Amino acid sequence: MKEISKEDYTVIRVRIRRAVLEAALRARNDFHSALEQMIEWMDGVEASLVKLNEATVNIQMLKDSIKRKKWIEDEKSVRVDINAHKDVIGSVKELGVQLTRRVEDQKEREDLKERLSHIDIRWRHLVGLADAIRTRLLNAQEEWEKLFTQLAENLFWAEAQSKAILEEQPVGGSLARIQEQTSFVQKLELEMKLRQRDVDEVVTLAHSYLMQHDLRPRIKSTSTLAPDEENDDENAELRRVGIQIKSDSDRLVQEWNELREQLNAWARIIYDANAKMEKLSSTIAECQLALSNMEDRMEQLRPIEELRLEELTIAVNESEQLKQYLARTRMYVDDANDLSGQLLASDVELAPEPSAQLKSINDRITKLKSDLLIRSAALERAMTDFGPSSQHFLRNSVQMPWQRAVSSSNHLPYYINHETEVTQWDHPAMVEIMEELTNFNQIKFSAYRTAMKLRSIQKRLCLDLLTLEDVDLKLETLNTMLGEQCLSMKDVVMCLVPLFETAQEKYPELIHSVPLAVDLLINFVLNIFDPARDSILRAFSFRVLLTILCNSNLEDKYRYLYQLIANNEGVDQKKLALLLYDIIHIPRFFGEAAAFGGSNVEPSVRSCFETANYPRTITVDEFLNWLKKEPQSIVWLPVMHRLASAEFAKHQAKCNICKMFPIIGLRYRCLRCFNVDICQNCFFSQRLAKNHKLSHPIQEYCLPTTSGEDMRDFGLIVRNKLRSKSKTRIGYLPVQTVDEGPPLESSNTSPFNPFTEPIHNRIQLCARRLWRTRGENDSPVPPANEPGEEILMNMTELKSPLQLLSQVEQMHKEELDQVLHKLQHENRELKKEIERRRKFGNAVGSTPNLTRGSSAAMSRSVTDNMGTGRSVPSLSNSGDDQLLRE
Repeated sequence: MKEISKEDYTVIRVRIRRAVLEAALRARNDFHSALEQMIEWMDGVEASLVKLNEATVNIQMLKDSIKRKKWIEDEKSVRVDINAHKDVIGSVKELGVQLTRRVEDQKEREDLKERLSHIDIRWRHLVGLADAIRTRLLNAQEEWEKLFTQLAENLFWAEAQSKAILEEQPVGGSLARIQEQTSFVQKLELEMKLRQRDVDEVVTLAHSYLMQHDLRPRIKSTSTLAPDEENDDENAELRRVGIQIKSDSDRLVQEWNELREQLNAWARIIYDANAKMEKLSSTIAECQLALSNMEDRMEQLRPIEELRLEELTIAVNESEQLKQYLARTRMYVDDANDLSGQLLASDVELAPEPSAQLKSINDRITKLKSDLLIRSAALERAMTDFGPSSQHFLRNSVQMPWQRAVSSSNHLPYYINHETEVTQWDHPAMVEIMEELTNFNQIKFSAYRTAMKLRSIQKRLCLDLLTLEDVDLKLETLNTMLGEQCLSMKDVVMCLVPLFETAQEKYPELIHSVPLAVDLLINFVLNIFDPARDSILRAFSFRVLLTILCNSNLEDKYRYLYQLIANNEGVDQKKLALLLYDIIHIPRFFGEAAAFGGSNVEPSVRSCFETANYPRTITVDEFLNWLKKEPQSIVWLPVMHRLASAEFAKHQAKCNICKMFPIIGLRYRCLRCFNVDICQNCFFSQRLAKNHKLSHPIQEYCLPTTSGEDMRDFGLIVRNKLRSKSKTRIGYLPVQTVDEGPPLESSNTSPFNPFTEPIHNRIQLCARRLWRTRGENDSPVPPANEPGEEILMNMTELKSPLQLLSQVEQMHKEELDQVLHKLQHENRELKKEIERRRKFGNAVGSTPNLTRGSSAAMSRSVTDNMGTGRSVPSLSNSGDDQLLRE
């Protein structure tokens, strides 16, 4: 080596350098060649990927199984090629980096770097595009596989739930079982609601895949240009898969709809059964509670044999309340039976437990109904034998030899005298009362005569001890509104007994016998409104009579009567006529109806509406204004109230006729004569003082006068003295009667009595003689200024036998008065009168408190304007009456 020369060494270096340069040149050429090949390969791969990307970018095209399969294979081949060149790309990049370092030329180095960067960008693009295509194809394949999975899963679930619904049937017979079935239905409905979206999506996806598949079979071709057998096999497989998808999707839709319909039908059945079963359970619970209460109340009832007579009514009321309670309980039981029937009609067989409960409540209510019917029947028999309807307790209203009995035909009372063997409708005490009332026939004026009789009846029957409030409270229980309904004796007795019992508690010294009071009032009511004993007593008539005769202010009575007939608009003519027709029965009972306009109430109705200027209906104020004028048909009612108010009134004046001082009762002052005062007895009998005439105006006083009233009367006396002739003025509202047609009185209003027939014949004979006498004398009738006298003047026909008898007695009395005046027996008359009044004062103490002769009757105090005294004037012991009888 040492021997090598310097020249040789240079040569060697040159050669090495040359070799290196040649190697570098070759490497550079190889790199550029490899780079060109790489770019060419990348162009080919990129073209394949772009084509594949364009083919797979359409999602609908991906649902084509054949194309998708081909594209997947193409993508796999491209990916294999890319993976194979991945190392080559790395080597090229590495070699390029090395070459870049070796290249000394700056421009060349920059060009090389640019080419390497471009290749790197293209490579990443190719890899990303390949990944996107692969992801797209994989997603499409997953959807394909998911379609089969979801179709199979949903089909299995639908079939399983359909079997579960069938296994849940039939409907349970108990509430617990039905609630379990209800819970199952609710859960299934919720799950179906959640799965509905998945089913819709899988069906839509199946239809979308089927749109890309031609399921029609291909026709075999013998042409040599026909596709190969491999394509035929692929198409056949594709059709098979498509047909399966279509079949599964259609079956899924069908089974899903069937499952929904099946579930809806089952849900309706279950929900309906659940509602009915819950209602049945609650109804059975209510029935059991109500039956337990009913049984407890039945156990607390006392046996009928242990009840007292006064407790029968309470027991009957309790029985009626139990019937009502049982009826309400029966409604619950009927509801339970109806619900049970509805469940059976819905093919729901009840479980043993609710069936046993239902049978138990039916047996219990049947037993309760039977027990209550037995008790009601026993109470009805007891009430029939001993209750108020039997009027058993009213038998004590009479004493032997009288006996009270009840008619079996009309259930009205009648009376038997076992000594004389005579039966009669009137109570023996009522017969005595009516005989005593004849003493008032000597009163000249019909209004006062009727008022005195009615006041006496009011006190004898103790009606002046009943207040309007108590009467209204008891009558409200009868619901006695305006109408034609009739009252039975049971209703009347049940109404009157509490009234008189309450009054007896307040006035025990005045009412000693409630049965007697009730019996007399019933007798009086029947005599007025049912004299023929036809068992026809209208509730309205009964209410009107009690209102008129009870103890109350006159205006309050008027207002109450108005309320009985009024409606929202007021009172029309028909209702007012009905009221007046019932009221006129009261004076007609005393034989005084003709003096007050008779039974024809049309003139009175016309008078009332004429006062109010003929409206369609009248108000309460118009009604009161008319009544305050004291119309002719009802003038006796305010007269009775004035009599009651004046019973204990003492006037510091002396009667100018009988010399009574002080005047007790009504006081009458002549407004024409100075210092002429007349007591009510003298005024009623038309006795005259010296220089005083019946035509003179008279002022009536119920209460003691005041100094103002005395001054007023004095002025009137002076005025009347100065007048040549005073104008006669009547003290009531007359009724103009025209041809109103036949009266409303019914024929045969009283039963025929053969014992009184001779009396009627004698009265008729006296009447004919009276009219002959009046026709011969033809003497003018003096003017009258009182209601009764004016009415008698206007009468053209006497309809009452009592009036005829009164007229006969009056004629005889006038003749005897003339004889007495001529014989100048005034001293003897005065002595007799004083003696009579002394005896009368000792005997008047208590006209029948239903116990005649009771000294406690004098203790009644004047509590209101009705008065409750007993100083009813009577003319039965007057000297004129004694001479008349002689």
